Amino acid sequence: MTTLMSSSNETFNARHLTSIQVAQAFIPPPQFDQLLDNNHCLLVGARGSGKTTLLKMLQVQALKTWRELNSENRRRVDFIGVFVPADIRWAKQLAIKLGGITSSSERSLICEAAFSGSVCISFLDALEQAIALGEIKFPGADGFFISRVEEAEIVRALARIWGVQTDIPSFRALKQELRLCQSFLPRIALSLTSGVSIERLMGENLFLGISWLDALGGAVEIVNDIFGCPAQKWALLVDELEIVPEELLRLITAPLRSTFGNLLFKYSISPTGTKTELLSKLDTSDPTPGNDFKVVRLWHTDRDQIRVFSSRLLRASLVARGLVDDSQSIEEALDWSKNAEQDEVAEGKLSLEQKRQQFSELSVKDESFKEFLDKKGINISELSTSDDSKNGPLVRKISPLVYFRNYVLKSWSPNSVVRRSKISTQPYSGFPNLLDLTEGNPRWILNLADTLAAEVSQSKAKTTSVRQQGVQNSSIESFAKRFMSMLKVYPVGTAASKNITIFKFIEQLASHLDNKIYVNSFTADPSLSFVVDKQATEMYGEIIETCIHLGALVIIDPSSSDDSSLLLGGKALEDRKVRICYRLAPLFFLPLRSNKQVRLSSALHFKSEPVVPIVKIEKIATKPKAKSDQKPILNEQISLF
Repeated sequence: MTTLMSSSNETFNARHLTSIQVAQAFIPPPQFDQLLDNNHCLLVGARGSGKTTLLKMLQVQALKTWRELNSENRRRVDFIGVFVPADIRWAKQLAIKLGGITSSSERSLICEAAFSGSVCISFLDALEQAIALGEIKFPGADGFFISRVEEAEIVRALARIWGVQTDIPSFRALKQELRLCQSFLPRIALSLTSGVSIERLMGENLFLGISWLDALGGAVEIVNDIFGCPAQKWALLVDELEIVPEELLRLITAPLRSTFGNLLFKYSISPTGTKTELLSKLDTSDPTPGNDFKVVRLWHTDRDQIRVFSSRLLRASLVARGLVDDSQSIEEALDWSKNAEQDEVAEGKLSLEQKRQQFSELSVKDESFKEFLDKKGINISELSTSDDSKNGPLVRKISPLVYFRNYVLKSWSPNSVVRRSKISTQPYSGFPNLLDLTEGNPRWILNLADTLAAEVSQSKAKTTSVRQQGVQNSSIESFAKRFMSMLKVYPVGTAASKNITIFKFIEQLASHLDNKIYVNSFTADPSLSFVVDKQATEMYGEIIETCIHLGALVIIDPSSSDDSSLLLGGKALEDRKVRICYRLAPLFFLPLRSNKQVRLSSALHFKSEPVVPIVKIEKIATKPKAKSDQKPILNEQISLF
């Protein structure tokens, strides 16, 4: 989304950047055009998916900077964006101050006053930007400025409707007064818990009791009237609704059913958790997706779409770090993967003869694969990937699976499975596999670029580049393990009683898939993803939501439409199709594909004792089958490294 380098691989966040910094390195994802429309929008995406960046890009200064740097993009934007960042003062800290207030109306009053103050300050910032950049100006004005008299007129009018007073009629003084009012809120909350009446407090603090929507809508009407532009639209851009107190959330989302003709609302939220559950239970009189607002999802089910965006952002990031020449394509910079996961699009480095060798090697050491070839009538000596040949499409489909299985297994028979003692990350290197590991997540793409840069700088070789296999392998391992480390310590809320970390949960799912891929007989279509069934939701719903929020599980519903079903609170999790994110695939040696689904609950068989780490066991031996149709039994967790 933006190519600026981060100071820390896992802490990059656009909230720390100015709108100019965001715009200078902005690369638009496919969803950006939808946000530019004159519609109310709810932007839904997991952590790091670029929600903050996209909202910041809707500000006047960001759009102007981006247009100047990209002269070919001249699309007109009719609104002035008012960005309200997620503010801990009207979220967690304020919620603590409200702890002693029992009246829901009083709690809502304090919450709304805090949010209203933030909105008013952001409106003044946007107004000053719009004036300075000439996006809004007085009729007949010559230049991008207003006189002190004109500024004073605006400030006095806004101060009256906002219930504040300022001795100096200037934008700066008005913002300082609004901040002062916000600082009074904890004291006001304490007064309410001490028995002071709300009527008295409202009389002493006129800004209390003023609806945030009235404050913003009134300000827009005043400014448009003074500037002589009654049709000027303004867009309120609110980030991270998931941290908004519940008392405030409904007040913020209600205007998605249009109230003021000149106001647009563009909000962002994580796709999981209790806040989205509240949104999915809107009353019939409340705004509904499709009719009143558009849900814009920031995840993809189209791999080609992911690769186009990832290619642009990763290439720009590598160029910015001096790792790739500006004239190089991303394919040249990374070199082709030996095992491309979409062979009908890219054959990778493996020639047809090399594929024949892979098929031949696996058929010798894997009895089940030899039986598969015989059953399908595939002759290795005449192997072809052409559509004109009888089994060409099937050969293309199974080639990546053959590559992985051949790479992992030393031998396979119905009674024993022997694996290689160490597995490298080689199958994940190169183009386009390296891109797929990022899932199109902007933060992950930037993290990968930083990791590649670190490996290049630490290399002892005289000439080192991101194209080299060793650099990529080390980067992939670091990229995956860094995410693993975070998942091991990430809080799991009420699910902590189950003694399961997020990583242990994913590890259990991966172990189940590993069984399907490497322990069971060869199949052209092993289960590599999951459908979230009712039992899994009831037992591990909170953990599943957290996995989706963090990106450890990825939604892959190809038929998902932009509606409220994408808000995954509560029972809306059921029947969702998910898979383990590709960033973790190297840890478990999973192919970069999803294939068919298996019930998620079928993979969740946690025991009371700790799960044996997957990476420790090097060999799997199964007991002899009692019956000819019995499948191998997995005695221990499978070795993957």
